[in-house]
Amino acid sequence: MTLFQNKYRAESHRLSTWDYSQGGIYFITFCVKDGENLFGEIVSNKMILNDLGDIIKKEITKSEEIRSNWIFHSWVIMPNHLHFLIEIENVENKIVDDSDKESTFKRSPNSISSFVAIFKAVTTKQINTLQNTKEKIWQNNYHDHIIKDFAYFNKINDYIINNPSNWQEDKFYYL
Repeated sequence: MTLFQNKYRAESHRLSTWDYSQGGIYFITFCVKDGENLFGEIVSNKMILNDLGDIIKKEITKSEEIRSNWIFHSWVIMPNHLHFLIEIENVENKIVDDSDKESTFKRSPNSISSFVAIFKAVTTKQINTLQNTKEKIWQNNYHDHIIKDFAYFNKINDYIINNPSNWQEDKFYYL
C-alpha cells in the first residue's frame, strides 16, 4: 500500500497463511462502536432483545439459511457485541502460498470476512432506517480464532452459551 505508506491502514489480525473461505471452525466476535449497548439488556442472566436486537437475530437466521455449507454451531447476541462459532464445511483447508499474498486482502465470497462485511452493512442499513439516522453501528474489524481441536471447540461453545449469565465479568461489559 504505497499511496499512504501504510499510515492509515490498520494491520489485519488474520492469520496471513490461512484461507478464511476454506473449511474450518471459527470463533468470531464483532462489537458495536464505542461499546454502546444497542441490542437489548441482560435480565436475570438472559439476553432480552430490543427492536435493534431483533434485526440482528433476523439477519443471523437469514445467514444460517443462505450459507448451505456453513454450520452455525452456536451464536449469541449480547448488548454490545456478537459471538459466533461457525464451521465452513465441504471444502479443503489450504495454506496460502506467499506468492499469492496480495490476493489474501480481497474478500472471497464464502469467507469469514465477506460474511462479517455483508452482515455489518445489512444490519447497519436496517438499524439506520429504523432510527432515521446515518450512524456507524459497528467497530472496524472483528476478532477471530481458528478452532483447532475438540476441547477448544467445547470451551468456546460453552463460553458463547453462558455469555449472558457471565455478562458482568465479560470484557465487553460496559454500564
